[in-house]
Amino acid sequence: MHNEQRSNWWGPDSKDSKIHEKEKKEELWHDQSKRYDPEFQKSSYSYSTAILRGILLGILVGSVALATILTLYLEESVTTTTSTTSTTATTTTTTTTTTTTTTTTTTTTTTTTATTTTTTTETTTTTTAILALSTLGTVTASGFYSAAGSASVQGDYVTDRAQGGGFNSGGSAPQWIEIDLPSAYSIYSVCLSVGQNPNGATLHEIYMGTSSTTLSLVTTWNSYTSSGEWLNTTYNPMVTGITAIRVSTVSSPSWVAWNKFLIYGV
Repeated sequence: MHNEQRSNWWGPDSKDSKIHEKEKKEELWHDQSKRYDPEFQKSSYSYSTAILRGILLGILVGSVALATILTLYLEESVTTTTSTTSTTATTTTTTTTTTTTTTTTTTTTTTTTATTTTTTTETTTTTTAILALSTLGTVTASGFYSAAGSASVQGDYVTDRAQGGGFNSGGSAPQWIEIDLPSAYSIYSVCLSVGQNPNGATLHEIYMGTSSTTLSLVTTWNSYTSSGEWLNTTYNPMVTGITAIRVSTVSSPSWVAWNKFLIYGV
């Protein structure tokens, strides 16, 4: 009930509400009228100016007072600064180093020793006796002429084991005669005495070897020969290791015949 009365009191249609609204409008109009009133504006301007002057004066007075206070404070707070100048003296010490160079001269003495070597060469001459090897050998031939003697007799004549005859093959070339030694020897020379008749061009060959089946050609004679002529050949160095020596006549104008067939060596 009380709330309803209060609501009715302030309701928009109540009497008191309308009176209050009218009073507010009159008050608002009055304020607006005063703002546009010259006297009111003048008094308001004077009032504002006075306030501003008061503020400025207060600021000025405050500034002067502040300056005075700062001056007094600075006068009381004077700090005396003493500058001390330190002079540093730098002493430069110059050290002079004297270098002494000692030159050592080394003299090298080279001693050259000349060594003379005397070489004594002793020449020993060994004299080896040359043997008549043909007298040691056995004679064989391609043929023996019976009128000249048996093969053995003709062998003794031709090897110089006997005198007074020689070897005759009893036929024309080719013919051969051979001496077989009892052991191996070194052959120094071969000497042949021609027994042909008539004289003329002949071709003879000498073969040597370790046996009659291993003969090799050593010497060749191709010349005009005469009866009684010697055909000699020497070997230097000697032909070593020989046991068989054969003389082969390839061509001759007469029957093949030798007065002597001599072999020398060691």
